[in-house]
Amino acid sequence: MRSLKPPKELCDLDVGTDKFAIEKCARFVSMIPFLMDLQLFEQLPDMYFNCQEFLDLGGGDFEEHAILLANFFQYIDDKQSPGKYKSYLVYGYAMPEGKNVYVMRKHTNPAVSRDLELWSPVTGECFFF
Repeated sequence: MRSLKPPKELCDLDVGTDKFAIEKCARFVSMIPFLMDLQLFEQLPDMYFNCQEFLDLGGGDFEEHAILLANFFQYIDDKQSPGKYKSYLVYGYAMPEGKNVYVMRKHTNPAVSRDLELWSPVTGECFFF
């Protein structure tokens, strides 16, 4: 994963801070159509596209959505609160979806905050723990 600047129309962090940038990015990523790799390329095994390929194709599955969202989160956190937050990909199974990938965002210093956020990149929902 690497920091990736969200579209300027979505949130322009060069001008100042945007306290809803995280939510805007989650909503944007969730609006990208969900397509299983098997629907796109039936003869190939499960594969991950990079963020630009994902956007160019106009759709992807759990991994592509999660990677794009985590990259956006990393950029926003680096701009608005450098070093305070880190994003991770969480692979697992959810009910009723089955195989899924979430984005976990948490504070880097557990003495300050032990809370974490688990984001569903396909729906844009956030679960706080």
